[in-house]
Amino acid sequence: MAGGTTPSDWHDIDRRHRAGILLGAAVVLIAAAAGLVALLGGEPAVVPGGETTPTITPAEQTTETISPAPGYDFGVIGEEGREEVAASPDVPAPALDTARIVSGSVAYRRDGWVCVAGADGADERRVAESDSGAFALSPDGGTLAVIDDGSGQLVLVDVDSGDQVSVGPAIDDPPAWAPHSRWLVYTASGSHVMRIDRSGAAATLLMAGTMPAVSPDGRTVVAVIDAVRRGEIVVWQDGDTRRYITSVPISGVCCTDERVYYGAGPDASGAVSLRSMRLDGRGDRAELTRARSARPVAYADLLRSPDGSWVCFAERGDDGYSRAFALPAGGGRLVELSGRRDCYPLMWSRDGSAVYLIEGNAMQGEPTWLVSVTPGDGLRRTLVDLGVR
Repeated sequence: MAGGTTPSDWHDIDRRHRAGILLGAAVVLIAAAAGLVALLGGEPAVVPGGETTPTITPAEQTTETISPAPGYDFGVIGEEGREEVAASPDVPAPALDTARIVSGSVAYRRDGWVCVAGADGADERRVAESDSGAFALSPDGGTLAVIDDGSGQLVLVDVDSGDQVSVGPAIDDPPAWAPHSRWLVYTASGSHVMRIDRSGAAATLLMAGTMPAVSPDGRTVVAVIDAVRRGEIVVWQDGDTRRYITSVPISGVCCTDERVYYGAGPDASGAVSLRSMRLDGRGDRAELTRARSARPVAYADLLRSPDGSWVCFAERGDDGYSRAFALPAGGGRLVELSGRRDCYPLMWSRDGSAVYLIEGNAMQGEPTWLVSVTPGDGLRRTLVDLGVR
């Protein structure tokens, strides 16, 4: 599969979860703002309807064990797009198990198009012409939601027929699909989280916020208000809305059926952490208390697996640096998904066995690939050679 990833493609990747890029020179300003909010925000804020917004008190720090990435070198990209791996002197390469190809479809951008291919990267189809902007493929692979950065419009595209429905103005946040693919949520102009049917009809305002995410059971939608300053998490569940102030900037969010996971920081001291709390705002705790990288990063691009058993995320820097990890939601060893190149989380496979990633940094002149990684055993497959130019 010949082709190249344009600079606008990487601009799009870098814009995903834009509130997560709290780095570089902005770190000092954001940390100062977070400190000010922490000093002034001791009293709960009143929200419409007479409810109060509790301020989350951070729990004690927890410790984590880290499982290193598989130590093997990349080999030649084969004719079929599969990865031929060469073992490093220290750790043997895992065997390529062709009998365990993951299920579903995958969407990615190449040559100014959002493409959809099979789970193994075969049978690529150009579905939506789009140079940049967020997109999300429905879990059943039938509908592509695209926010074109040029027009600022959310468009739903039928993958098989190519028929399109224009929904309306939208912010460049990745849309989030319900697990059964019957509806999705997106961020409309004015930072309003909207829910619409797969057909593009029945638009419903759920709440204010950005960075919407849906739980595996489809009962809960979470979003973030004022991500840069006080980091207010909004939880919509079965028609009720609750709001919780974290008093730190939030760089990414996702949720399982039980907990909300969010990237926190930098705080007043410049520290970052990956945290979680129950859907009722209680039990806030630190899942990770330090980044692997010594450079300034934020925890961003949070993606929960379809069954909620894994949370994928990235350490993101302001220079295109990105490393991907998977955290077992029920506790266990943190798994590094990255190889030896920058790695950008894209989406989970339908059965939740693998994470799709964009690997390589075209901004630095590196070749790039669409790869899949199974967190359970570290098995890696190169699916599509995206080239570089």
